[in-house]
Amino acid sequence: MVEIDARYDGTSRFPSSGRWGLFPSVSLGWRMSEENFIKDNFDWIDNLKIRASYGELGNQNIGNYPYQNSVSLGVDYPFGGSMSSGAAVETLANSDITWEKTAVFDLGFDLTVLKGKFNFVFDYFNKKTTGILYNISASDVLGMTPSEVNAASVKNYGIELALNYHETIGKFKLHLSPNFSYYCNKVTSLANGATQDIDQGLFVGESLNSIYGYVADGLFIDEDDIDSYASQPYTAEAGFIRYKDISSADGTPDGETNSTYDRKVLGSTLPKFSYGMTIAGEYKGFDFSILLQGLGGYKKQMGTYQAYAFYNSGNIQRWQADNRWTEDNPDRNAEYIKLTSLNGNSGALLTSTYWLRNGSFLRVKNVQIGYTLPSKLIQKFHISRARVYLSGQNLFCFDSFYEGWDPELNQGQSFYPLTAVYTLGINLNF
Repeated sequence: MVEIDARYDGTSRFPSSGRWGLFPSVSLGWRMSEENFIKDNFDWIDNLKIRASYGELGNQNIGNYPYQNSVSLGVDYPFGGSMSSGAAVETLANSDITWEKTAVFDLGFDLTVLKGKFNFVFDYFNKKTTGILYNISASDVLGMTPSEVNAASVKNYGIELALNYHETIGKFKLHLSPNFSYYCNKVTSLANGATQDIDQGLFVGESLNSIYGYVADGLFIDEDDIDSYASQPYTAEAGFIRYKDISSADGTPDGETNSTYDRKVLGSTLPKFSYGMTIAGEYKGFDFSILLQGLGGYKKQMGTYQAYAFYNSGNIQRWQADNRWTEDNPDRNAEYIKLTSLNGNSGALLTSTYWLRNGSFLRVKNVQIGYTLPSKLIQKFHISRARVYLSGQNLFCFDSFYEGWDPELNQGQSFYPLTAVYTLGINLNF
């Protein structure tokens, strides 16, 4: 099987020199199970298909006309001792902007054996996006905001696996459907050959959504500990975080921890793994299903409202009080810093490994148990089918996150975890 497509798109959001883009794609497939050498020698194979595809797509989802200089009104300026109405060009236009392009290669196969008992799907994918449109960081000296430029490239590759298994043991039917995906994401280039854009959180060779900060070395025990350790990028106090001195201009520690040489990529908020499973079964009139879902291989940086005990009008959390550093128990590895209002000294809340948590989890997303009443019992009521069921959603979550906090929620979302929902119902068909 062969399929070839191509599209030629144009957009007024780009100048005439980069307005049009050609985006082709091709896919190939070979159903090997239809060949005689498979049919004659492997009669237990129901379906075997090998497939490959390659395609390109374009993205033009940016602001309108970023290649044109536009004058903004309402930019007042002082003149003669008073403010006067004015206008100014506030955005630096880019006349070389063009399509952001994504090329995707996929190689996989589908396999079904033993009369449909096993069904297996495998895919390897490699996706590269070039000319990514984004606003690069610029010095305030510029006086204007740069418009989007084709400034970066990102590569994504990985595998996806899915299995369906069906088994009948007497009157019991079992269905298993596990799935697993592995993703690797890397920034491969940035504008002007740069290796990092800290303001945008972009680092060549690292994942998107990288967490950039200090490496924590426990907490300060006392004043002597502060005096003997590397100087900190904030006013250090006993019970606050020690940030490691890891480098300097010459590449070696120099006794001073600062933002220029002593921060590094600590992890990423993008998961590397996703996994799940559906388990279902039937026995006579009873049925059940369980849905498991999880993510792994990523970090979460605790937000200010989680790290700062008095953020929410002084309503501190139990784990902060029970696991804090105290003068009576100056534990260098305490789970929480000393209980304080910080008094403007937010240095203890700088992005660091101290506030990083493993975001991996496995959630029991849904469980349902049902019973279908015998047809002989309901026919006299002119009912063709009646099923009673009990279901629960978001029942359990296995993780190493803070107790009471949900690793799946973003930092800026609600203070409340996902709600468990229980449902009792009946389905009737007349």
